[in-house]
Amino acid sequence: MDASEAVRRPTVHGTYDYWLGGTMHMRADRELGRAIEEEFPFVPVHVRAAKEFHLRTARWAAERGIDRFVRAGAVSWDGSGRNVHETARSVIPSARTVYVTRDAEAHGWARVLLAGGPGTAAVHATVERPAEVLGAPPVAAMLAEGRPVCLIIGMMLHFTEGGDAAGRVAAYAAALPPGSVVVVSLSLLDDSPRGRRLRAIFTPAPVHRHTAADVTGWLEGAGLEIVPPGVCDVRLLPGCGWAAEKLNPRAPSMIAGALGLVP
Repeated sequence: MDASEAVRRPTVHGTYDYWLGGTMHMRADRELGRAIEEEFPFVPVHVRAAKEFHLRTARWAAERGIDRFVRAGAVSWDGSGRNVHETARSVIPSARTVYVTRDAEAHGWARVLLAGGPGTAAVHATVERPAEVLGAPPVAAMLAEGRPVCLIIGMMLHFTEGGDAAGRVAAYAAALPPGSVVVVSLSLLDDSPRGRRLRAIFTPAPVHRHTAADVTGWLEGAGLEIVPPGVCDVRLLPGCGWAAEKLNPRAPSMIAGALGLVP
């Protein structure tokens, strides 16, 4: 371990990656991840449930003929081949995927580990700035083709205040061709003492409270047609691969997901 790792602060992508069993994390991420897991053992399970949701969504979109994918947020590499681009290609071999992350370190890893083959690219851009993401050459090239795109905004909107989140979802939706799908996943924390404690100890970024009604409003306000059953536990969309008992029903948070179609 070099001196830079010794002083490095934990990051969102690194902490998520640690919980996912990846390799794109450092000591500070592991230390924070372990500390949170000791106090809130359901959190890593929630993060893994969100990843499964992203993969199921990629398959769902590909099975409906969508062959352009943008995975925006804290990206993580799975060496077993369970990544968005590989899931999409298992249905459409020519599917193309762009991974977008704002963290320079994560981008460096993504460029090597996730974008090393044909049909994949890594973009260093801030997800909270839609114009920056949409204007990145690999993404802009996809949009210029006019074909439907599956945009997955994974586990990031709980770091955004409500009004800003609504505007960003609307900006992304407005730029996507008809037939595209916008996928969101985020943590919905309650305002119990445990919920406030969890927000306080997750230090890489401020965590904001949102409700399922808020998320519904963002999608409907963006003119998207919400896929039934609407905003709900990620285990239920699309298709369910998780047993209910695997998540603590008393946990002060839920990972919610939703899919919105561009008419």
